[in-house]
Amino acid sequence: MATLFTWLRLSALILALCVAFANIQGIFSTHWISAKPSDLTELLALSKEHQYSTEILSTDPLMFYLDGFLHPREAAYLLRLGSSREPHLAPSKVYVDPDSNAPPPPSSYRTSSSCVLPADNALVSLIKQRALSLMGFIPNTGVEALQLVRYGRSEKFGMHYDWFDSPMVDKSGERYNRIATLFLYLEANCTAGSTYFPRLPPPPESAREERFSTTANRSGLAVMPRAASGVFWVNLKADGTGDERTLHAGMPVGMGSKTGLNIWVKARV
Repeated sequence: MATLFTWLRLSALILALCVAFANIQGIFSTHWISAKPSDLTELLALSKEHQYSTEILSTDPLMFYLDGFLHPREAAYLLRLGSSREPHLAPSKVYVDPDSNAPPPPSSYRTSSSCVLPADNALVSLIKQRALSLMGFIPNTGVEALQLVRYGRSEKFGMHYDWFDSPMVDKSGERYNRIATLFLYLEANCTAGSTYFPRLPPPPESAREERFSTTANRSGLAVMPRAASGVFWVNLKADGTGDERTLHAGMPVGMGSKTGLNIWVKARV
């Protein structure tokens, strides 16, 4: 009997050690996987081979739907990169032209939080280059710093343009305006929260509901949140002035949250 108890106690000890070892192994395994994509090197190799497709939404002004512009792992990485800068996430600002006599908009006009992604990150640089490749023959002078923007429940950005009334001046002293915008959804764990263009034609009846919508009276075009995809449009007319048809808004998020990425392409004016 004593021998039996001895074996039972020994078996229990061995089992406890095995469980403890499994838990420790699991901890290290989980940490290794989360720290992985060997890390950036593996992801960059995948990124260089990534393909996406476009769908023309408008020829005048020029607008494309960007289906899978980002690989899901790229979107996840950029989200983590933004989260690592969480202390820098701050209430999103609204640019007010210093030459304008208009009063500043109320705080309820733009209620998201945002931060700038580091320019020296290799994936950020690759995404910038992918955006510039989309520009084709359209003259440009590069891309502004990428802006990650996060919307929680009921948060929004009222009607606005991405172009400036008066040109901006960059660090080199060059005057520029935003010739084009790419707005990408990094995550879309929400209801509602579309990017709405009230002055563009509504989508055709055959348009995919998970991508496009409109109002009850079929006024304007709404691009629905869909992770790793987004929309591209040209902000300026041929004479370099802002195209008022590109008026748009980030509609209020219903339940959940969404995170977007603003990519603004510059051109000398």
